[in-house]
Amino acid sequence: MNHPGVRHFAKKLAWFIESAAFVALGWISYSLGMKADDNLFGPLIGKTNECAPLLVLGSGAVIIAARMIRYFFADPTEAEKIIANCVNDALNNFRRKCFPDLPENTATDLNRVTIFKHYRWVWSVSPRRLWYRRWGKGRFPGSGWLVLLHRSGHTTQTSSTMFLAPDDSPQYAEGVAGQAWRGTTIRVRSLPNLENIKYRSVFFVIWYRMCVFAKKQNGITRSYEEDCKLVNAYAEATYTSGRIVWQRIKSGKRSPTSILAIPLESIDSRGWGVIVMDSSNKFECIDTEDRRFRLALSELNTNLSLYNVTRS
Repeated sequence: MNHPGVRHFAKKLAWFIESAAFVALGWISYSLGMKADDNLFGPLIGKTNECAPLLVLGSGAVIIAARMIRYFFADPTEAEKIIANCVNDALNNFRRKCFPDLPENTATDLNRVTIFKHYRWVWSVSPRRLWYRRWGKGRFPGSGWLVLLHRSGHTTQTSSTMFLAPDDSPQYAEGVAGQAWRGTTIRVRSLPNLENIKYRSVFFVIWYRMCVFAKKQNGITRSYEEDCKLVNAYAEATYTSGRIVWQRIKSGKRSPTSILAIPLESIDSRGWGVIVMDSSNKFECIDTEDRRFRLALSELNTNLSLYNVTRS
């Protein structure tokens, strides 16, 4: 089963490649009817006519390859959709047992259960770690990443959230999920509430720095400084960077106030992924030593194995 983000990137890439191949075929067709001496693009037309057979074959091969990519990364089959629904039901059931004190009709996105799968290679990473390097300093697509695979409820299912989780340099693992990938259960509580913090544009930041340089502080600059302190404290407590937290605020994503992450193993006892329980209200996941939690997690592991989720 392909992750939605991977599938989307592959389909866009295939569309671009196929479109380029058709443009090339159109140019070849145009060139064959023209004389090199009668056109501004004479040298290019002459070269195209000389290599026309190879160009046609090459374009055809590219189109076939693009179609194969689109076929391999096609939308989920009916069987895959049924399995995804079963996994979602299992996660919703696990969520009810993890958060037994939730009032009725509590929004599902306030208390979530998310499964992240570890992928060795991920080409399209979101959000960007650095503006000039998508994967971050010293990192590359094959560094190892935790990618969102399933989430309880019906909202935020297509989230592109992912965390760096390198096996060669585990100390650089991102987020609470990345720390759990290192092989230990980890919980963070009482995180700063970022709900009322607004994202500031680059022009505001420039203005703020000019005010600081000129030593002309006011209520707005002091409010921004307090926001920065909260964001930096949140980033430090969740093992991520302030830049990523600000990007979440910019995109309107909610930042949980408590997070619990537990490593998941495949059926052959190898590291497979991480399960994360987060809360954006006062109701936290019950203690991992609670018998109810252990039974619920065991049941979930059984269901994930039954649906072949942790077999690949």
